[in-house]
Amino acid sequence: CGTERRDDLPFVPGPGVGICEGCVNAGESAIDGGYRGQSGVFFSRVDPNAKEHCAFCKKSARQVNRLVIADENAVCDECLGRCRSILTRKAAAEAERTA
Repeated sequence: CGTERRDDLPFVPGPGVGICEGCVNAGESAIDGGYRGQSGVFFSRVDPNAKEHCAFCKKSARQVNRLVIADENAVCDECLGRCRSILTRKAAAEAERTA
């Protein structure tokens, strides 16, 4: 979606790629079908026989349960789950820090 770490939004950096919370939400929704996130980015499921691979873990579409793609970057269900956990921990730590 173009969000970068410096945009002061919840963000998970990866190896040469990153994902914002809005795209994690959209990707999770797209696991079972297409979904257009708040940023206007359209996520859709990838055919298991496709050449795409997860931008985070580099596993192919055949190596994961589900892979979704937006523009040129794909992310698997496992990495979306990890990103969700990271964002949840960051939010909890921030809430604790400001409490």
